[in-house]
Amino acid sequence: MLKKKKAQLNELTLALDLETKKKQSLLSLSSIEASLQESLKQKAILMSSLSAQETEVKLAQQTRTEAEIQWHTGQAALLAASLENGLPCPVCGSLDHPKVAESVEKAVTLDQVNKLRDQEARANEALAGYKQKQTELESQLTSLSDKKQDTLSSLGIESTELPRFAETVNRNITELTSQIAKFQAIDLDNLERQLKQSSDKRVQLQAKFEQQATLIADATNVMQHLQGVVSSLTQSNNTGFDNAQAVVARQQVLESDIAQKAKALEQSQESLNQASEMLAKFESHLETLQKDLDEREKERINAQSRWQSQLSSSPFTDENAFLNAKLVDAQAEELSQRIEQYQHDGIRIKEQLNLISAQIGEQTLPDVERLKLVKSQMEETYQSALKQFQMHQSQFNNLTQVRKRIDALREQNEELDKQYQVVGTLSDVANGRTGNKISLHRFVLGVLLDDVLIQASQRLRLMSKGRYDLKRKEARTKGNAGSGLDLIVEDAYTGKWRDVATLSGGESFMAALSLALGLSDVVQSYSGGIRLDTLFIDEGFGSLDPESLDLAVQTLVELQQSGRTIGIISHVSELKEQMPLRLDVHASRVGSTVSLVN
Repeated sequence: MLKKKKAQLNELTLALDLETKKKQSLLSLSSIEASLQESLKQKAILMSSLSAQETEVKLAQQTRTEAEIQWHTGQAALLAASLENGLPCPVCGSLDHPKVAESVEKAVTLDQVNKLRDQEARANEALAGYKQKQTELESQLTSLSDKKQDTLSSLGIESTELPRFAETVNRNITELTSQIAKFQAIDLDNLERQLKQSSDKRVQLQAKFEQQATLIADATNVMQHLQGVVSSLTQSNNTGFDNAQAVVARQQVLESDIAQKAKALEQSQESLNQASEMLAKFESHLETLQKDLDEREKERINAQSRWQSQLSSSPFTDENAFLNAKLVDAQAEELSQRIEQYQHDGIRIKEQLNLISAQIGEQTLPDVERLKLVKSQMEETYQSALKQFQMHQSQFNNLTQVRKRIDALREQNEELDKQYQVVGTLSDVANGRTGNKISLHRFVLGVLLDDVLIQASQRLRLMSKGRYDLKRKEARTKGNAGSGLDLIVEDAYTGKWRDVATLSGGESFMAALSLALGLSDVVQSYSGGIRLDTLFIDEGFGSLDPESLDLAVQTLVELQQSGRTIGIISHVSELKEQMPLRLDVHASRVGSTVSLVN
């Protein structure tokens, strides 16, 4: 019985430890949920800041582009202001200056352009910082979500079951704590001591019973002897006598003998009465002792059975081994003192228990069957969690080994990174793998294309009667490594920018002609005196309406008047009639012939 109670106490303690671990997991889950909510708030604030920063970057790019165009125009105006008739142009070397650049109303200096470029760079850096923070925050949110899901999986519940699960765990902890306290309040050592006292008392009663049985046997022998004496006296009254003297003598003798016998009888009767009373007392006491003996015998049998059971379940092989393992007198004396102290504590605790029992009143006892069911479920959960822990422990050990190998490889990579840092950085910059993802050659082409577009837009604006301006599309297209050199046009009629592919055939020809002329101007300005005197245009005029055709021809005439030779290849009759000098090609069966028309 004592062993069973100790086993129950150990089971309740293990169940309490399991519930405590679940409560710790719930507290960790609450901390993770709070961190997750805080990260979501930070993400909302960061997304707002990121949107504002993107708007600021776009505004900075637009301001910088407009300032660069104004600066290039202002530089051309400054150069034009120093030109004199008859003196060569320092850029193209021409002696004639038919159309010089005009100064803008608000001049922009190079310092202002550089400041705007720096401002745009800082805005881009700030935008990159926000995006980096966004990536880190997303990683943190993913990590917290994974931790939350792992904790829920280890507990075997869903998020919606958390309140009910937490209430169940708290209730289980309270009930298990109460049961453990009740088990701890039971004095197992006192029960063992009472058992030993009962066994000793049984031995004493057995000895006392044997002593009383001896006394009863002695009293019975005395009573039988007295009964024999009385019988002998009764038989002697029938004896015959010869004479009166003999009778008198005999009478005297008998009287004397009768007096003696009467006295002896009286004494015997008194002894008999005393013996009868003592016999009745002994018989009553014997009956009591016999009942007590029967009860003690039952207790002895039960105690012997429990003793044999406990001895078989104990580490002792037999009773002799137990007796050999008994404590010495000094130890027994110490334990006796401790037992006495424990008894005093037991009395005090019993009084406290009575007081608490009075305070508890008629409160219902806990449902033991339900607790056993809960305990069984907890054991199953514990075994499942133990298996998961062992599996995760194995995975953790494997990951630890992998991490060590990764650390070793990281140290090697750090050494290689130091060697690669300079060359790799230059390669990344040149190949467009940093910042805005613009390679070196595309950056150079973009700068040159901006200058070409400035000149081309002036001519296209003239040919389209101020409707169109050309511009380079600076926004990087996702998945297009060569983006950044695409062209768009600004439609003054709608005030919007659109792709050049949306232009009509005639508008596309005017845009292409403007680009060709702008490229010619930029090449001359960059070449330091080299002049492109000849320009050939093959087809394209057939898609123009009469008004656009006149504007295109007027532009070409202006170029011719500036000293350039313009060659046009076309089948448009209206265009041929406007050419003062042309070569007509005539096809025939025998071949083609050429005629000069002046």
